[in-house]
Amino acid sequence: MKELYIILIIIGVVVLLSALIAPAIIIPYKVSKKVYLKQFVRINKEKWARECSDTTNEEQVIMFDYSLKFASENKDKHQKLHMVNDNLNLYADYYDFGFKRAVVLCAGRAECSLYALYYTNPYIKAGYNILSIETRAHGDSEGKINHLGLKEYKDVLKWIKILHDEYNMDEIVLHGICIGSATLVYAITDEECPSYVKSLTTDGLYKDFKSTLVKHIKDTGHNAFPCANFILHKVSKDAGLNINKFTPYNLADKIKIPVLMLHSKMDKFSIPEKAQLTFDKMTSSPNKKLVWFDKGAHSHIRINNQEKYDEEIIDFLRGING
Repeated sequence: MKELYIILIIIGVVVLLSALIAPAIIIPYKVSKKVYLKQFVRINKEKWARECSDTTNEEQVIMFDYSLKFASENKDKHQKLHMVNDNLNLYADYYDFGFKRAVVLCAGRAECSLYALYYTNPYIKAGYNILSIETRAHGDSEGKINHLGLKEYKDVLKWIKILHDEYNMDEIVLHGICIGSATLVYAITDEECPSYVKSLTTDGLYKDFKSTLVKHIKDTGHNAFPCANFILHKVSKDAGLNINKFTPYNLADKIKIPVLMLHSKMDKFSIPEKAQLTFDKMTSSPNKKLVWFDKGAHSHIRINNQEKYDEEIIDFLRGING
């Protein structure tokens, strides 16, 4: 009988612990999965479509309206380009102004190629045609998951080759915003990156995605652990690369072309101090410059500092072109 009591007590303890522990595991898992699906998975074509990503943000609306106006005013110079990579139909907006050089614009998560047209002005003034990429799972491009550049950078390399081989662009420069900046860092440090890629301009480049993700999660009122760990593991598994190791910071010393980093002191997500560390590690870049701006939220530097933003890009391009 004594043994029976002991067994019953043990069963009771196990049941009690299960009741206490299960919610502590299941609830964070459900929250983590919900955040992942919302932020990184495209469930239908309406999500991350060719429209303004945040109509509640006044600056975002102004930027997107500028892009729409640019597209409308330059219809005669526009071509919708298509390619297939990784079994996905991918698209880009190409504007031919008659130059022999081109810039590839790469926007961040949730943004279509139209959005990136907001950054065309300094490049046209400097003598560059425009290719704005519709990254996979955005706009008209196929795809379900945003891999934060871990797969998308291969698409960029193919777009670059198309510009050179089919559109006879002698030189190509790159401009990225947020995740687009990280994507381009991955592209230029890949062994397949061609020598006719001459420079990179980044807007809000982060040191690593983990620190940015943790800040985003905390801002939504959730605990970073275990949500961030779940998402980072899921992204890494989907992409086949460890996003904690494959970071702009870890690749910074492999960058061998000129780099212009544009960064806001107000950036809450691509933390300024960590941006400085990434810049300092670019020891192999033959010509690098980090420009700080006092105003502008993450990805909203130009709208708060348009003249300086554009001048810095034009001066930088003039410097690398001699």
